[in-house]
Amino acid sequence: DSSTWLFVLISAFDIFLMQGQEGRSFCYIEDHNTLSFVHSYVFAGTTATIVSGGVAERMNFAAYLLFSVVMVGLVYPALVAWAWAPGGFLARLGYLDFAGSGLIHLCGGAAALLGAALVGPRFGRFKEVNGAIEVIELKGHSPILSNFGTFILLFGWLSFNGSSILAGGTTDLMVAARAVCNTLLSVAAAGIASFVDSLRPQPGGAPHTHDLAVLNNAMLAGAVGITAACPFVEGWAALIIGVVAFYLFKHFNTFIVSLKIDDPLEASGVHGACGLWGVL
Repeated sequence: DSSTWLFVLISAFDIFLMQGQEGRSFCYIEDHNTLSFVHSYVFAGTTATIVSGGVAERMNFAAYLLFSVVMVGLVYPALVAWAWAPGGFLARLGYLDFAGSGLIHLCGGAAALLGAALVGPRFGRFKEVNGAIEVIELKGHSPILSNFGTFILLFGWLSFNGSSILAGGTTDLMVAARAVCNTLLSVAAAGIASFVDSLRPQPGGAPHTHDLAVLNNAMLAGAVGITAACPFVEGWAALIIGVVAFYLFKHFNTFIVSLKIDDPLEASGVHGACGLWGVL
């Protein structure tokens, strides 16, 4: 059953790390590589967890565990070898993706979109009325917890982007500081853009509303958009990247809803569309 598989995965991870100082009795992890392993482990796990937002409430737990093994064990390592390994063909072409807008977020977002399309919409999400499809908003249960979780995620994102100097083979803290600063600028720009966008005149003269869920995802979209280029661009460019990321996320979600694809956490828009924007 699922709990057995989870136990196997946890046990394997324990064996993988806890094999003495030399780390040669099982998976040949040497001491000087452990920091790189932990850093890569978190990145790989993030790629798989992005997909959970696209298939929320509809995917079998055992199937998700199997997917995670395939994503983390086969798909993600191949992408990393192409782009971050010294001899990778994308690396030789000059591909730059500092902290994974493409390798992590675009990969996870694309998988989330495919998963959402395959498992189908949640019950009651789309309703046919007089031959037309009506979209039913299924709100989250706790905006406060959602907002709290968003800020925890953004706080971790600063380490996510800043610590990526390890992958680049440098320990220059000024590079990390620039990455963190640009991440904050892009997040702020995307959040402000979503707030300003909510002030537009509403159809039929309806009153203005500020949707906390949209604001949360807008900030995450800004973070995804800047992740690839966070140490490479000027501050003004980070602001532009954040604003464009918000509008790309917004219109992409409108597009997939028109196709009757139900992505509860809008993972494909936040991570997929904005991950592609970040790479470009």
